[in-house]
Amino acid sequence: MAEITKEDYVEQAMQVLHMYGYCVEYMWHRDEVVKEYHWLDNEHAAEVLILAMENEQVQSSMEMAIKEIVRERYPEEEFDPSLQVTKKEYDARKLSAMILDAKQKGLPKKYIQALQNKYGDGNK
Repeated sequence: MAEITKEDYVEQAMQVLHMYGYCVEYMWHRDEVVKEYHWLDNEHAAEVLILAMENEQVQSSMEMAIKEIVRERYPEEEFDPSLQVTKKEYDARKLSAMILDAKQKGLPKKYIQALQNKYGDGNK
């Protein structure tokens, strides 16, 4: 039986946190601070990370970044939470399904082009 490593425990912990909605893809480790600032010990490095994450500028920047990304990628007026995609993404999927269906049925290319012209966004 294989021995469970520190990395295995970390991976399991990250999976559990992710399962409960936490963003764990970009985590900082105190070793990263110690590597850069070699005169600090682990305790001080952990304190530095906590203070950095509590920093008002960091929190404000994160809030602004979240707002900007939501506004650009998932504007409220175009988002359907039940689908978990924007209406544009949903329409693109629907169009792809219609085109695939038309091809499977052997419908003429003219018909498929008409679908793209009617339902596409012009970038196809």
